[in-house]
Amino acid sequence: MRGELLRYCIQYTKDHHQAEETAQEALCRAWENLEQLEDPQRADRWLFSIAGNLLRTPDRYPRTDLPPEESLPACESVEEQFLKKEAAIEASLLLQDLPAPQRQAVYGCCFLGRTPSQLAASLNVSAHTVSARLYRGLKTMRKKWKAMR
Repeated sequence: MRGELLRYCIQYTKDHHQAEETAQEALCRAWENLEQLEDPQRADRWLFSIAGNLLRTPDRYPRTDLPPEESLPACESVEEQFLKKEAAIEASLLLQDLPAPQRQAVYGCCFLGRTPSQLAASLNVSAHTVSARLYRGLKTMRKKWKAMR
């Protein structure tokens, strides 16, 4: 996290030493004001906003533009990571329950990114057959997924 915060500050200041000072100050302010953190799952975003506010202080740096929002590192909470991993495991189990032809179609098209035509050529069947198997497989998986929820 500290490395990402430092990179964010370097993008703005273009000076490693100033960026280190700002990142360190942001960490200190966050620690001092920890009771103001409303959602611990979003602590990383909160820390980056503190650093952004420090970087925007006009007497601190002459520049007025911050790096674009998309340059911030992806900040996914531990809970979100866990839920995604859990969903992937459940989807994998649902995929394994499908009959082999449907499983091939779903895996080939959804996981490997092949088109029905490409998959049909490797399976020696028509693209229509692959599309039908894909449709049936996904429909079955959706039905079982909803039943699990």
